[in-house]
Amino acid sequence: MYRLRVLGLLLAACLSAQTNSSEELLRHAMELQQSGDLEGAVRGYREFLAIRPDEVAVQSNLGVLLSHMGRYSEAAIEYQKALKLSPGNSGILLNLGLAYYKAGRIPEAAQTFSKAHEISPDNLQTTMLLGD
Repeated sequence: MYRLRVLGLLLAACLSAQTNSSEELLRHAMELQQSGDLEGAVRGYREFLAIRPDEVAVQSNLGVLLSHMGRYSEAAIEYQKALKLSPGNSGILLNLGLAYYKAGRIPEAAQTFSKAHEISPDNLQTTMLLGD
């Protein structure tokens, strides 16, 4: 019984350390982004997501960062991952559609904008993009 308690305490300590470590990775990635080291920020977000792949906001933020850098195909992949975690998220759909659009993947952009429009028909940006 003593061994089980010790094992449980060790496991709890390891999980706590991993959480602290991942939060530090995220903080560092955000600092890198704010300081203009975008490549470093991309690496930092990816390291964080390797530990905590279920963080929709971080996955989506990585997509935004990659789009900002003009890396639209990579951004689309990150938005697709985020959508698997949050399928009805019209904001992520809009960003995915924009990544497709900017990458010249017009049929995929139109299909994605249509899905976003179905979810949020009052979003004028989506309506305008569909018209384009």
